This record gives sequence, structure tokens and C-alpha cells, in this order.
Amino acid sequence: MTMRIIKINKTSIESDVKKCLKEIGYIPKKNKVFIKPNIVSIFKPESPCITNPKVVAGIIDYLHDLGINDIIIGEGSVSPEFNKVVDTSGYSKLCKEKNVGLLNLYKTPRRKYNFLNGPLFLPKILDEYEYINVAKLKTHIQTTVSLCIKNQKGLLNIKDRKLFHKTLHKSIAELYKMIQPDLSIIDASNGLEGNGPGVMGKEIKNLNLLILGDDSWEVDAVATWLMGIKLSTVKHLTLINKNSNKIRKYLREIKRYQKRFKLPSATYKFLKITYEWSENTCSGCSSKMSLIKQEAFRNPVLFLKLVYHSLFGRLCIITGKPENKERKGKIICIGNCSKEFALKHGLNFVQGCPPKLKDILKAI
Repeated sequence: MTMRIIKINKTSIESDVKKCLKEIGYIPKKNKVFIKPNIVSIFKPESPCITNPKVVAGIIDYLHDLGINDIIIGEGSVSPEFNKVVDTSGYSKLCKEKNVGLLNLYKTPRRKYNFLNGPLFLPKILDEYEYINVAKLKTHIQTTVSLCIKNQKGLLNIKDRKLFHKTLHKSIAELYKMIQPDLSIIDASNGLEGNGPGVMGKEIKNLNLLILGDDSWEVDAVATWLMGIKLSTVKHLTLINKNSNKIRKYLREIKRYQKRFKLPSATYKFLKITYEWSENTCSGCSSKMSLIKQEAFRNPVLFLKLVYHSLFGRLCIITGKPENKERKGKIICIGNCSKEFALKHGLNFVQGCPPKLKDILKAI
């Protein structure tokens, strides 16, 4: 099987996905299949932040046509509210309609692997099932892109996710070398540019593409070029150290569909409110920014405080291990990674890994 870029129609995603899989001649080696989409947090089905469930529905229909009925969808979401994540995203409904399993990967049996400087615990289902990785076309504030290889971080338990951020790029690359999907697919029906992978990014609509193949590095490399991003800027792809000449044969197709995505930055600004992060910032802390925004619409006092900071005051929220530079206004460091910086400069500090939302709101 080779890597393919295929045009789909947003009104017939399921049938188009089935057609794509038939066209590339994909036949699972096992009679039971594990599908790992990207459902990073609580988003609606058409959100550019998650894998559209219609893409997964098409995969399931294709597998059913082959007589494969033992199918499980699994995810380890950033949000601790797994039921809310799968309900809002449409995956609960999908699994009921298609009669397939739905698995919270934080609550599944695991097997110990030797990994870099210590053990790593990955779901046992990877040993027993055909593994299909279904990522989303997104940029990412820490890894430049979030595609199939980065999507595997959702296989980890909570403890290992935190440890990954000590050597983030190397760890992602090493995980690829250890575990490789049987089939890698990128849902590019729409995409997310800028400060992804969540609400700080901006949607790019109507891309209507599917990128798929049996080597997730090749799939990710093609998708990266398709976003107008140089491979050399994506550290985990360069660390895997594969020859990019292998994908040059797809350049004509890439140029045909190429859409230049805005790259992520190290900050997000809304008027006089600034949020800063570094590559040490894990998803536990970064996800709190969207929760603050959601809470502001439910809490009139918080809403008014944020309006005041955005118009008249200055508010800077820092995560990870920040650079030593001058900042003005009220500065709040959140998460244990920022503790040393906060103590050194006498700044407000909210402890936790990740910190509790109520403590961050109190500090604001």
C-alpha cells in the first residue's frame, strides 16, 4: 500500500472514506480492529480540533463490509470528563449506532515497555488488535504540527504524559519507533492553524482531503508539506531521521492542494491579556486556558474581571518554563513547572500538575 492524498466531499464523508480504503486496497491483518482518533477535549463533531466522527464512521462501515465486527474506538483525552468528551464530540452516538466498543484509555490494562530512561506503559489492546491511527490536520504550540505521530501521545497514561514533556520531541520520535499503526489516516476535511491544538487555533474550512498510508512518518511528512510547513521545523519528524526524498514523488499533488497554515507562536494575546507557554507546558496546563474562557461565560464576576484586564489592566498567565524577559501588569504562573521562575521573581504562583481550575480563577 502506498501513501495517498484523496479528495472527499463534506456531504458524503462516510462513503468517500469507504471508497478511499477500497481504492488503496487496505485489508487488515487481524480480524479485530482498534481505532485511535484524536478527541483532545470537549468539542463538537465538526470542530477542527478533533477527528470528525464521520471519518471514523466510514472506516467502521468499510470494516463491517469485510466481515470485521470486533471494533473498538479508544482515546485518552486531555479532559478528565471522558463521558462529556465522547458525548459532545458525537463518538458515543457513533458507537451505539455502529455497535462498536468505546474505550477510555486511562482505564484499560497496560503492558510495560522499556523506554529511554525508564518504563513506559502502553495499552495491551495494541498487541491484540489491528491498529488504525486517525489524526486531525492541526498545528500545535509545542510540536509545530499535531498529526498521526503526535496523536500516539493519547495512548499514554497520565503519569507518562507528564514525563514526556521533559524530552518531548525525542519521546514522541521514540514512541513512533516503538509502536507504529497498521494504517495512518489524517482527517483534513477541515484543519486548525496557528496556536493549536485547541481553542487558541483558527479553523481552515473546506479542505476536504484525506491523507492516508501505512507509514505514519510519510503521512505526517506529506501533511506537513501540504500545510506549507518545512519538515526541518518539526523536531520529532527530523529526529526520526527518514529520507524526505521518499515523499518527493507526491510534490505535484501536494502543490495542487497546498494551503499555507499560520504557524504557532509562544504567546496568545487578547487585547491586554497574554498567555505564554513553552515546550515544557503539558496539555494539562494548556487545556486550562479554554476552561477559563468557558467559565467566564458562566461566571459574571470572572467575566467582568477579564474584561477589565483586557481593556484597562494587564494580565499575563505563564505556564511551563518561561524565558527571562520583562513583563508588565499582573503576572500569574500556573503549574509546578513554573514554580522556580515564580519564586525567583516573586510572582503569583498556582501549584499543581495540573493546577485546579478553581485555584487559577481565584488567582485571577
